[in-house]
Amino acid sequence: MGRSWSKVIRHLAAGQACLPGQWQCDDGNCISAGWRCDADADCLDGSDETNCQKPAPCPAGHFACVDSVGCVPESGRCDGVRQCPTGSDEEDCATGDGCLQADWRCLNAMCVPGEARCDGTDDCGDGSDERDCGEISGRCADGWLTCPEGECVPPEQRCDGKPQCPDGSDEPLSCGRVCSVGNGGCSHVCADEPGGVLCDCPPGLKLSVNGVVCEDVDECSQPFPPCTQYCTNTVGSFFCHCRDGFRLNHSACLASGGAPRLLSVQKRSLVLVGLDSQPFETLWTADSDPLAVTFDLGRGWYYWADGQGSIYKTDGKKSDTVYAGQPGITSLACDWLNGYLYWTNQKTQSIYMCSPDGRGFTTLLSKSISPSEMVVLPVESLMFWINVGPGERRTLDWSWMDGTGRRALVVLTTQAAHSLTLDVASRRLYWISHFKNSVETVRIDGTGRYSLPAGLLASRSTAALAVFGNRIYWTDYKGLWQADQNQTNKKALIQRAVLPLMTVFHELQQPQGSSACTDSPCQLCLLTKLDPQGFTCSCPDNKILMPDRRCDCKLCHMLKLTLSHAKTFLHIIKWRLDLWIYWCFLCGVLNKSNKCKQRESKQKHPRFVYATAASVNMVEFKEGEVIRTQLFTAEGILTYDVDWYRDGLYWVNRTGQIQHTSLTQHKTQPVPTLLPVCLIKLDQRSGGIFWVSCDQATIGITTMTNGYLRELYHTKGGVIKDVYVDWLRGAVYWLEGSRLMSMGVQGGPAKELLNLTSGFTGSVALDLRANALLWTTDSAGLSSLSLVQKRTHSYRNSMEHHRIGGGGVRTLPAVPVIRHYDAVGPPGWTAPQGGSPSKGAPLG
Repeated sequence: MGRSWSKVIRHLAAGQACLPGQWQCDDGNCISAGWRCDADADCLDGSDETNCQKPAPCPAGHFACVDSVGCVPESGRCDGVRQCPTGSDEEDCATGDGCLQADWRCLNAMCVPGEARCDGTDDCGDGSDERDCGEISGRCADGWLTCPEGECVPPEQRCDGKPQCPDGSDEPLSCGRVCSVGNGGCSHVCADEPGGVLCDCPPGLKLSVNGVVCEDVDECSQPFPPCTQYCTNTVGSFFCHCRDGFRLNHSACLASGGAPRLLSVQKRSLVLVGLDSQPFETLWTADSDPLAVTFDLGRGWYYWADGQGSIYKTDGKKSDTVYAGQPGITSLACDWLNGYLYWTNQKTQSIYMCSPDGRGFTTLLSKSISPSEMVVLPVESLMFWINVGPGERRTLDWSWMDGTGRRALVVLTTQAAHSLTLDVASRRLYWISHFKNSVETVRIDGTGRYSLPAGLLASRSTAALAVFGNRIYWTDYKGLWQADQNQTNKKALIQRAVLPLMTVFHELQQPQGSSACTDSPCQLCLLTKLDPQGFTCSCPDNKILMPDRRCDCKLCHMLKLTLSHAKTFLHIIKWRLDLWIYWCFLCGVLNKSNKCKQRESKQKHPRFVYATAASVNMVEFKEGEVIRTQLFTAEGILTYDVDWYRDGLYWVNRTGQIQHTSLTQHKTQPVPTLLPVCLIKLDQRSGGIFWVSCDQATIGITTMTNGYLRELYHTKGGVIKDVYVDWLRGAVYWLEGSRLMSMGVQGGPAKELLNLTSGFTGSVALDLRANALLWTTDSAGLSSLSLVQKRTHSYRNSMEHHRIGGGGVRTLPAVPVIRHYDAVGPPGWTAPQGGSPSKGAPLG
């Protein structure tokens, strides 16, 4: 499935390195290492799919190593031993084994209490907890000592001088002592027993491994400490404290403000449910059944999604459609700091984000993911979701809110986990395990895994779960229940209504605070702690993220063209290079801060200008039509370029004189140069005209604004064949014989980037987005050079014609030259086979 590239690729500043688990593209950007050589190009320059070996597929039940060759049995996946050459079999594994400290891990990854091991009951479901039990089947009888490994030691063998337990705990230091002498060596409580004394400790302390000294119990380090929010340990005790907005009541933190309510659904109505038997407050009645709900309390919006894949919002007075997409939405979540919506879609197997104010939506994750329910925590820049991986391996996954840094927190395989929810104040995630019929919880960092005491849920029909403060709320076929987390035996049925879904509605569940996105330049701002600024910029799926992190081009989306003839004006490469045609002439013009803006004219359709030997023409793609317009005619046109910002066209005929024609006033005037010119390229930012003399020995520049003339470079015996201007980064590239050269737009020393034994046969093109140069040779065909990694690739076997997008296949009118293509070359220049000489290409 395709990705929205500007969302999944991490853009780096010069000199930065990729993070562990990432792979660096030739253009310097980073992608997940698992996307390397997966037959789907994710780097903008396609370098992740080059130089790939094609191993035979792994047999069933085996894991295919990532970024290398090899297969590992599934049983060896995430077993702590690196078996793949790059260690990919141990990547994206859950913290530890996902089980509690006192739990036992089944072969199917289910976690069961330690005491369930070898108790004669199949608690795992696969019988693995009852295998290889040996002498430890059953439990120790009363009065017998239980060793840490489960062995049972009769009373008469305690303190008999012969260790029965592997750790020797049946032979403590208290053996052979009496309490009347020095308290039997016990630091606190002493009781005489046959063979010695038995030491004990008061509450808050525990007996150390030597059996005589009591040491502090750190209650706060337990998986589920007695405090609902903050816990501080002291010797022999502890104390609790709460976040702002809560007050302490014994060990529980209670909201200081109003009582919480639940946002839920009754039939087709969004309702607020009071927890004191008050009538429901109906907010809005929808036209179809809501399948997921969320809210933005600070902005006063309530959101819901239906089975048709649409998302709506209401303030209780009016409603509006936020998103009309594809069916399959399973959950909604709100970034209340910035007002964004997040959602999961099981049919498209993706996570999305959108701005409800109409700025568009973006795909955050859509590769190696199958998400169901999700929650977000913008105050920590995190999002969480239940994911189904290869082999039905289910995990609770975590990532930053821009989709980076993804990892598994907990293994949920075989649990049939559902109803994922988040208690913001305690920073804990909760869910229901259908298999265990229990409520499970874990901290947002993956620690503190805990199963609430059995018996809390009366049936397996539990439909929804919510947690706030010290209270747990859930619904089943009887109605709405609540219980204190530390007193689960005291549960109460508080509403008779059946609620199919719900979320806690309270201001402390969406605490306000500062956001890194507040002053960002982004059209869509994604929170992350990987970036020092605290955010990354993204664009709607139909737009492109520009190097300045803005999305100002209204029509800068992936151009969809059909090509099927050698004389048509584009060849599309098999991988994604072709998709990044994002020049500002497709959408408008540049403003004075060098950013794309919408043209003031009514023209909103992609256009190309091309030239023949006698005319300059324009092709416009409008509502499924290809409209061809002749702009003007002239004899012997050699080269041209368009200044879209200033509505000007520059061209040269066989006289070697640059001419400027206004596209609005239709006036033509000469442009001065130092030498006769046969090739020009325009700096769209400054309006400077870079030219190559007809003797192919000099590169110069002329500016119309101040009449500035300057020679930038003169070759020493070479022949300049083509020139390309990267006005975004301030560089000029040209072909000189078999050498690829560069210098700054202000001139300066020339640098040789590449020297090929076989010369160039056509033009050089710069992919601005991927920061790579492309050219063709007789021997290698199409090739590219990464200007970051300084690596070259050949794509002779990767060329094919493509139709990208919907609609029927059609052949566009034969066009000999587009934009920077020359119809007739200067004297001595060699035209490529099958067409006129081409000077660059519209590929960005």
